[in-house]
Amino acid sequence: MDSPRSPIRNPQSSFTLIELLVTVVILATGIVVVMRAFNTSLVALDESQNALQTAWVIRNCVAEVRIDAAEDGRITPGRASGRVERPTVDSLWEIEKEPVAAEGGGGTNGALYRVTVATWPENVDRRYSAATYIRCRQ
Repeated sequence: MDSPRSPIRNPQSSFTLIELLVTVVILATGIVVVMRAFNTSLVALDESQNALQTAWVIRNCVAEVRIDAAEDGRITPGRASGRVERPTVDSLWEIEKEPVAAEGGGGTNGALYRVTVATWPENVDRRYSAATYIRCRQ
């Protein structure tokens, strides 16, 4: 007969230590996977912000050259550089304006210019650049 002090336990009603350890390992693995996915999404967001900033800087530089060409009727060849301040990382830019040979061969007519804009986040080795051609009246 059983004593009232020691209740009879059903061996199927509780978890073993092995089952608890397996559960902890599975949960830890799931957390690691979620954290890596979160980190990957943060890196992708940063790259996206850099690409958007780069596109804005390039479009702004080209627009300024087009406005100057429309107002003055000419483009002054040469190089210029500058900095765009951002809340996180500043961007540097460089623009080069050079005359292009006239269509059909013969010399430089000064009416067609190649405008190249390069930009990059400060302290980053990756540069983004774009080139376009602008024709201005003479």
